[in-house]
Amino acid sequence: HADSGKVNVELGRTRFRFWGGRVEGCPLRWRFEEHFGFVPCAGIEAGALHGEGLPGRGIVFPDQATEPWLAAVAVARLQADVEEFLLLELAGDLRVPLLQHEFYLENPDRSAHEVPPLAFGVSLGVGFRFE
Repeated sequence: HADSGKVNVELGRTRFRFWGGRVEGCPLRWRFEEHFGFVPCAGIEAGALHGEGLPGRGIVFPDQATEPWLAAVAVARLQADVEEFLLLELAGDLRVPLLQHEFYLENPDRSAHEVPPLAFGVSLGVGFRFE
């Protein structure tokens, strides 16, 4: 889940929310040095995007819309083995939305948000390995 909070746009304020999940497959792990590895993954992300206008100076009759979300995902992970069962991870991901959406305000027509063709992300993680 992600929430934009209240966002100021040209004629008023809006709010956007995302609910979703991701499934990934990581079939390979290349080791370099003794305690480091590179793990490429691919997956699919699915969920819903919700946008709403908030009543205020330029939005007299607020409306809302919920649209499906579907994206292909590529992930690159660098892992460091800290202990036999503990690892640290730095991951970068690229998401390619398979559905394009635009949220807009009416009267006058103004774009409030358009889903970009690519999205990037970075994360840090701690993992436990059970073998």
